[in-house]
Amino acid sequence: LLASLGAALAASPPGYDAVLRAHVKGRAVDYTALKASGTLGPVLSSLGRMPEPTDNAGRMAFWINAYNALTLGLVVEAWPITSLQDLDGGRVWDTRTYRVAGQDVTLNQIEHQILRPLGDPRVHAALNCASRGCPALQDTAFVANTLDAQLGAASRAWADSNAVRIDR
Repeated sequence: LLASLGAALAASPPGYDAVLRAHVKGRAVDYTALKASGTLGPVLSSLGRMPEPTDNAGRMAFWINAYNALTLGLVVEAWPITSLQDLDGGRVWDTRTYRVAGQDVTLNQIEHQILRPLGDPRVHAALNCASRGCPALQDTAFVANTLDAQLGAASRAWADSNAVRIDR
């Protein structure tokens, strides 16, 4: 039991779940309140020191959480902002480097070089790029022991929102 609890906690930075629960409401993030709270900074700082889980589900949950937390950080840093496309000539996913699990990575590296090779295409429904066209940010962190259910729910929610439109 302690081992599985430790694995679940290792998949998200300390305090990240509380940040999500406090600031994500439906499909929206209260960026003004998040910025004022100062609670995201310690979460982001911890990412560089965290060890990468060794199991597949733990790794996937960890990197999804890292991507989403870093994206929140981008918006909060530039808040108020209309679009992340306004940063770095629209190339913010490639230009900014972050320290995560002892390595320097960009958001695109997390998505395409780390998460995609893990083999579950549903991760794309879990990654939030801070745009209305992206999947909604979940109000809880992803964890290894419920990852399959979380990815299924995220995929259904994204498809039900704007990912798929059927015009009969």
